[in-house]
Amino acid sequence: MADNPVFYERLSQQLERIIQELRQKLIDSVDACRRMTALRGVIRSEAEVAAQHGLSPLSFAVYELLERSRDGLKVETPGAAVQEEKAGYRSKFDETLKDSAIRVEVVMARYRGIVDWQGNFEVQRQMRRDIKRELRASSSLSEEALDDLAREMVDIAKRRLQ
Repeated sequence: MADNPVFYERLSQQLERIIQELRQKLIDSVDACRRMTALRGVIRSEAEVAAQHGLSPLSFAVYELLERSRDGLKVETPGAAVQEEKAGYRSKFDETLKDSAIRVEVVMARYRGIVDWQGNFEVQRQMRRDIKRELRASSSLSEEALDDLAREMVDIAKRRLQ
């Protein structure tokens, strides 16, 4: 979950909805198992989902963070109306956010070559600074929100770029 928190949080919400619908007897156990199996397939194929949309696993995680910061994470209410699950994780991606995610990944890659950058706070500060510069051009977030977002992105990069 730490590698791509938004991706796994959304999947967790979907799983919670399946469990709630099963408990409320809105769906039967066969349908619940079918939906959980499809969800498991999505979990195992995070890299494939990213590749289908022209993203690496790192830029996919960055994309998810950007989308959450732009839209706010939509939390589903338990007991929502029963609806047929969509095949796959999602059907479309915002091209502007994809471009921003790819540019942020390029910024991160510049610092990857520095020996022990994961433990060097000065390098991480510079990476956050460059990420914020990249995001300012395409985002209307406040400085505080940009700082939090850049910090999350550096944390993900530390886990993914080892």
